[in-house]
Amino acid sequence: MANTVFPLATVASTPTTFGRLATIPNSTNVYKVLVELGAGTYTTTCISSTNATVYFMSGTTQIATGTTVSGTLTTNLASAVDNVIVTINTGTNIELTFTQTKIILPSSAPSGTLYTITSSQNFSARGKAWVALLGGGQGGNGGTPSQTSGGNGGASGKVFSGVISLTEDVAISIGAGGNGGTRNSSTANAGNAGGDTTVGNLATSANGSAAAGGSGTTETSNLRTGRPGNLSAGHGFAWITNLGGPAGNGLTGSGGASSFNYAVGATGGTGASGLIGAGGTGGWDGVPANNATGLGGGGGGGGTNNGTFNNTNMTYLNASGGNGTQGIAYIVVI
Repeated sequence: MANTVFPLATVASTPTTFGRLATIPNSTNVYKVLVELGAGTYTTTCISSTNATVYFMSGTTQIATGTTVSGTLTTNLASAVDNVIVTINTGTNIELTFTQTKIILPSSAPSGTLYTITSSQNFSARGKAWVALLGGGQGGNGGTPSQTSGGNGGASGKVFSGVISLTEDVAISIGAGGNGGTRNSSTANAGNAGGDTTVGNLATSANGSAAAGGSGTTETSNLRTGRPGNLSAGHGFAWITNLGGPAGNGLTGSGGASSFNYAVGATGGTGASGLIGAGGTGGWDGVPANNATGLGGGGGGGGTNNGTFNNTNMTYLNASGGNGTQGIAYIVVI
């Protein structure tokens, strides 16, 4: 924080529909905003052309700090604050809004800045960090040559939660979704595995667990249906995202299996649906498998013994598995 003369200039905050609003007069002073914020997750916003550095305080004790990026900062507060110290790098009369997006936090939750990362990049924050990592989902298997079994759905991305220490810049890699497997004249190829989401060599989704894809079919009154996908593990920390629901709620899902071929009323199994992603539905005779949606989902299993053969690429039409989708990283740095 820049040196300044104490006591600090004081700014009052006013209520808005969803939070509190304060106006920061200029970039040459440090301002103390009188605002009471209960424990929870907050989004601090200002115009994108200004960077606001915010210190959340309980009396004279710092609870958390962070700087807006493109006008936004997300912060977890494990305990209430009664004032906020703010500096801005440019501008005058900059409006700063504090909006609460999640209210209830367990007592063990840290206070810090939440980063939601969806693309591979270098990461320069320092400090103790809580992470929840989701890898890319697997592509569904190609349809089997047999008329008596369906192609398996792709597994969901692996989920890992843990605590790390950031002492230097690290490369964050977001796992890509795997492509669905194909089926040639006699062989069903497995879908490609999804990539791992990693934070340098400190944490990786490879150490987590994935939900297996749907496998095989069920038959009721001669109606054959591919088995559904399964729900992945939860994100581990109830406070790390604004997803809603307990931390044990599954993040994403695996793909459903395809059904038997040539069955009256045959349908593919549905993909499991999680908080941020879902598996694809399996295919059946002449109907292609669906790709996963959202994040970390597994593709649906490819259709079974379809009779339409493509002599150009030597695969059966609509017998490929659906594609998986990419992963994500949630990081809270304190």
